[in-house]
Amino acid sequence: MYTLFVISVSNRFEKSDWIAIDGCKSGWISCQIIEKEIVLSFVSSLHDYKSSEFEKIYIDIPVTLPLSINDYPRASDIKAKKLLGKYHSSIFYAPVLSWLELPYQDINSLCEKHSKQKISIQSFNLFSKIKEAVQFNNVSNNILKEVHPELLFHYYINHNKKSKKLIEGQYQRLEVISSLINRQISFNIISKAIKDLKQLFPSCICSIDDIIDALFLGCLIEKKHFFHFTDKSDIMINDELSIRFNLFKLS
Repeated sequence: MYTLFVISVSNRFEKSDWIAIDGCKSGWISCQIIEKEIVLSFVSSLHDYKSSEFEKIYIDIPVTLPLSINDYPRASDIKAKKLLGKYHSSIFYAPVLSWLELPYQDINSLCEKHSKQKISIQSFNLFSKIKEAVQFNNVSNNILKEVHPELLFHYYINHNKKSKKLIEGQYQRLEVISSLINRQISFNIISKAIKDLKQLFPSCICSIDDIIDALFLGCLIEKKHFFHFTDKSDIMINDELSIRFNLFKLS
């Protein structure tokens, strides 16, 4: 039985095999599990992480981008959206690398010209974080591993799933996390974590769903239940989930 512990907030990182991070409005929320304790933290920039401290950093942001419009959209994005079905909008197409420097209208004009899927404004608004992740990965020996909480949540909540922005959807996701760690994670626990983060990091601006995503990734990775997107733009899935989910084979 996997039993957990407490959620704490810290302004330092423990050297470990991995850390899970999710973007928030003012930076990045991280989750580590150290000696059966969930530790949340915050950085305003990915460059605050030292690659020597971790073997892998799992991040909810596109990392390996298409180099040309001929490679857009990525095969992994198409596969993920197909898997999500009617919930496909929770994952967006990763942009072509050069698009990170272009205006929104110019990008979609190119997409229209080449009969490609246009990017959403939500995707465009994340370009600064995508650019930050690409730059950090280039100087840190490709330590970043792309993951998608919503794709993972879909394994556990594939019927009547609610938006993570809605209270009902947040309850659904907290129930999943609670089942993973054999302890009830309530809104009060999450609210206290947010309060503690803001007290320790005055510049931290985060929401409940940011904490939920980071916490979920951390718990899944600790249990080795996770997908990640490889540099070959293919979805990876571990052996146990491959058997239970019957979706993809390990390459």
